[in-house]
Amino acid sequence: MGLTSVLPHELIVEPDTSFLPALLDSTVQYIWDSESNVWEIDRRVYNYDAKGHLSNAEINGYLLYEMIWDWKIYELGYSFSLYNSNGKIIEKTYYFISESVEYREVYTCDQDGNIITIEFYNRDKTSQEWIWSRRKEYTYNQNGDIILDISYNWDETQAKWVGFWKAESTYDQNDTFLYKISYEWDETINEWRIYRKYEYTDDQYGNAISYFLADWDEAKNEWVLDPFGESTYDQNGNQTSWTVINNRKYEYTYDQNGNIVLQVSYNWSDTLGEWVGYQKHEYAYDQNEKEIFYAGYYWDATHGEWLGTEKHEVFYDQNGNEILYENYDWDRTVNDWVESEKRELVYNQNGNITEKYKYDWDSELNEWIKITKEYAYWSELAEPVKYFV
Repeated sequence: MGLTSVLPHELIVEPDTSFLPALLDSTVQYIWDSESNVWEIDRRVYNYDAKGHLSNAEINGYLLYEMIWDWKIYELGYSFSLYNSNGKIIEKTYYFISESVEYREVYTCDQDGNIITIEFYNRDKTSQEWIWSRRKEYTYNQNGDIILDISYNWDETQAKWVGFWKAESTYDQNDTFLYKISYEWDETINEWRIYRKYEYTDDQYGNAISYFLADWDEAKNEWVLDPFGESTYDQNGNQTSWTVINNRKYEYTYDQNGNIVLQVSYNWSDTLGEWVGYQKHEYAYDQNEKEIFYAGYYWDATHGEWLGTEKHEVFYDQNGNEILYENYDWDRTVNDWVESEKRELVYNQNGNITEKYKYDWDSELNEWIKITKEYAYWSELAEPVKYFV
């Protein structure tokens, strides 16, 4: 179906190049083969049409994929966006291609940019046709809140959409959320059946502090309310804790800019009758609020201590580009972090990556070993790729 035939207004078509190396001419990657002590070469060349769209790419002289710009792109994950004359996105198509599955999502939006439908497709390997899989529909109130969320599955036998799940949300005149009721599709009677109700209470600042789940009792024809969770906040409105009653608890600490610097989670132990450590995450930021440090831990109940799982440090240049990323592993023998791997990046004056190096840490030699090096070559366009159809 041609999109222009069903959209009666002027459109701007703009490829979303977030999945692709836009205007990247070629890359040359060298991978170190430690057995033969040689660098193996991987060269990729990207070709574009007159409007700057990627048309095909080659790896070491072999065609990797081809792009077809009749609203379908068959051989590579990509996205394609449609905008109205006011610059609002009205439709966006994603293509996700893996080795075994070819998958597509089509988003349709209203004039305010709100998503109103999402259709999910799988590719039939025999017919090469896109086959419907699932569909979601959204309805909004005048404040942009979702008040109706419906999910369907495609029934090939009946050749129609069949209900799966539905949620209705209710807000008061001040746009404060009151409750949400969810439904499941009953295939026996072909009707929606009430499943669960979710609601919470606010403090004087509008922060949700108490959460409740209610299951529908069909025999009594009433809701059975069950306390579900509680939250607390600091004076700046940052959530400092979130507790799922008798299940899990999260505690949060923030810096002066409102960035989270510590998150600790706990599991409830019925045996001990108390909260027991589960996971811990630590963060740090630079003056531009870019993350420069992360460390993750899990609670070792046997030894009663936190043990590391992952740590990384990030360094940036004066333009905010990442130039060094170092990763660390936890060494149980010394109970501390040890070097694991790192990458170094070099940029041109336009902020495009031109060189990339990866290293592994050799604990015997006590030094970094370069395992890959990659060089990228870029072209420039006089203006962005945006045009009318």
